[in-house]
Amino acid sequence: MNIKNKLQVLVLSFLLLLPVNTLAYSNYVITGGETIGIEVNSLGIMVVGFYDVNNKSIAKDAGFMIGDRILEVNGNEVSNINEMINNVGEETDFTVVRDSKTKHIKLKSDRDASGILKTGLYVKDRISGIGTLTYIDPESKVFGALGHEILETTTITKFEIKDGKIYDATVNEIVKSRNGRAGEKSARYDRNNLEGTVNKNETSGIYGIYQEDFTDREKMKIGEISRK
Repeated sequence: MNIKNKLQVLVLSFLLLLPVNTLAYSNYVITGGETIGIEVNSLGIMVVGFYDVNNKSIAKDAGFMIGDRILEVNGNEVSNINEMINNVGEETDFTVVRDSKTKHIKLKSDRDASGILKTGLYVKDRISGIGTLTYIDPESKVFGALGHEILETTTITKFEIKDGKIYDATVNEIVKSRNGRAGEKSARYDRNNLEGTVNKNETSGIYGIYQEDFTDREKMKIGEISRK
């Protein structure tokens, strides 16, 4: 191998080793630390449990599994529980995603003693709570928060989100930690005071676009980063 080819290999190797997150939108980020309210909507309606109907596990017997995400009911796209309920009948075709694969499940619903139609499914379409804002990029208004992914507590899996929002929040109480027990923060958030929209739930946190004015917030220089 000649000198030129060796240099080409070295340059290519260097480029392949560069992490994909070395690029930034601006030279400064605005540090966070504020408490925020968080609401995220599921990408599909998540199956989180089962219940018996007339002593029968009708949902389990039909083939459902915890963690399935319902995308369609009788051929109609559904994005929340109300839409699912409005499309359920005596016999219903569900389109679900499981392990990145699409499956079709036919469920025969049953009526309880009051005559109400039951599916035997516990489902979830949203998670809400409080967290901490980590940073805001002042040029793009991209924000990061939490520092960890949002998990669904029943399945202990990453909550696949369609979208979400963050809100201004006020801390009511802080309970100090003690031996054998973690501390906790009690807060309430104002849904009339929207701060931003969420579009990603990653292992490193949630990300989205901040909407409020932040020109008076303290900025922290993180160094010159070339965009070339």
